[in-house]
Amino acid sequence: PRPPGDRPRRRQAAGRLTHRGKPGPPRVAGPAGGVDWWGRGGPAAAGAAVDRPAPAFPPDSLSVVPFERAAAPPPGPTAFWRGGDEISLGGRIHLLHDPVEAAVSADGSLLTQQAWARPVVRRARGGRGGAVANTPLVWLRQARMTRPTPSAAERLDALRRELALLAELGGAAGLPTPRVLHADDDGTGLTLTLVLDVAAGHPLDHLLGRALDRPGAARFVASLRPLCAQLDLLHRRRMAHRALSPAAVQLRDGANTCTLRDLGLAATAPRPGEGPAGHRAPEQEHPLRGGVGPATDLYQLGLIVYRALTGRYPARTSEPLPAGEWNPRLPAGVDRPLGIALRPDPARRELTVSRFQQALADAFAGSAARSGRAAR
Repeated sequence: PRPPGDRPRRRQAAGRLTHRGKPGPPRVAGPAGGVDWWGRGGPAAAGAAVDRPAPAFPPDSLSVVPFERAAAPPPGPTAFWRGGDEISLGGRIHLLHDPVEAAVSADGSLLTQQAWARPVVRRARGGRGGAVANTPLVWLRQARMTRPTPSAAERLDALRRELALLAELGGAAGLPTPRVLHADDDGTGLTLTLVLDVAAGHPLDHLLGRALDRPGAARFVASLRPLCAQLDLLHRRRMAHRALSPAAVQLRDGANTCTLRDLGLAATAPRPGEGPAGHRAPEQEHPLRGGVGPATDLYQLGLIVYRALTGRYPARTSEPLPAGEWNPRLPAGVDRPLGIALRPDPARRELTVSRFQQALADAFAGSAARSGRAAR
């Protein structure tokens, strides 16, 4: 039960309010947002699941102070995060948004978590209190080493390398730009939190629903071109994202443009079992299949495209069912590049991500040209 007078504050600009007053994922506006893959009325009208937060993890095993309880100071950056909490980073308060992605290493020496947050600007003294949530969202990536181990130290170093790489790239190809790397040592462990400025938009997993029709699928494929340019930039530096999933891709507001929210595992040393569950390439699950690299990104991008075009993920077999079998509205030409991208052997994925996207776009363009000639 809440203490007397402890009511949730309405923070309209901070996102959708859940039944407990916590800000959740922003709603998708459909055509008003500038992108409408599903046709007139947007994804909600087409039956797509636009608000589908990831399962809460880890369990609420640590006590943190909710933002509604103004009598207590906000928690530091090292507690388990929850959407709706306020955390202090370098003396500035940030309001966390659901969903929070978190994981604890097998030996308990490392806690990693990441979430969207909005820097909070307090009203001047004498006002009614609360917060003015008119600042842009930022993306937070945190690693806390609770016990010095080689793997935990490597993860902290990876955040430092990501900061240096993003600063060197300077927003090239629309990549995120680093704001600050905040360090905190409370005597029980060292915590690093990377704060990134990312173009306003919506995570792709909030937009994917049922299978797209042909015009919507063509627009979706076109939106991937900037994303592939960013991945190519990493690949030319002999790096790979290796953590692509719909949640890791942003659809920018007011534009049919998909981009990365961060560099994923590009600055992290490869290890078996890395990457988001359900989106790992075979070589991430079984290193003997081959090393990770650009072909890993191609496989994960293929999973995302297959999901968008068919409404489901492919079976993990040597030859997944062609996308056209699930969605007959697709042009036949999409099956070949998808088949190459989803091959289990990374050495046999003979496409770059940009050539993969171009092959898909050509399939839709060729289908449209043939339909136009038939109509005449």
